[in-house]
Amino acid sequence: MELLCTDSYTIKDVVILINVFIIKYDIYYTIRYYKQIYLRIYLLKESFFLLREIILPYMDKSMMYKLGFNNKRELAERFKAVSLKLI
Repeated sequence: MELLCTDSYTIKDVVILINVFIIKYDIYYTIRYYKQIYLRIYLLKESFFLLREIILPYMDKSMMYKLGFNNKRELAERFKAVSLKLI
């Protein structure tokens, strides 16, 4: 499972976000409390890869490590593929 830290989100914000995940993108998740205060969203591995493809065109290259791109070659190949999809 992959984690989305939503520590500063209100419960209402988290519910809105997960509703968008389900209705618009068919992304599945679980919600858990962290330290009994903070809500965090856990995505199934398959759903994480789908979310990653959706947000990849909008991410700054300096933040790609957060999406699991540790290899510069892999990152360059993904950007090529994404830019071709956008044309």
